[in-house]
Amino acid sequence: MLKIIIVRDIKANAYANPMFAASIGGTIRGFADEINKGDGNPLALHPEDYELYLFGEYDEQKGEFILLPKPEQIALGSNLKK
Repeated sequence: MLKIIIVRDIKANAYANPMFAASIGGTIRGFADEINKGDGNPLALHPEDYELYLFGEYDEQKGEFILLPKPEQIALGSNLKK
């Protein structure tokens, strides 16, 4: 099963397109990497404006989405800034 993960922009009050990932830990690491790149990307410039949410899972064998009743926050950009 793949995790359905979405970045939320707090200031824009909007969610980005969903991502599908094998693990939550790997996704949080990638999110932290983007925040700490220092290359001028929006996540690096304003880490306090971004949150990472788990929306559920996708069963690639059955083609089914299993959504959580409410998205679960799994990371805050400001907490990942080094």
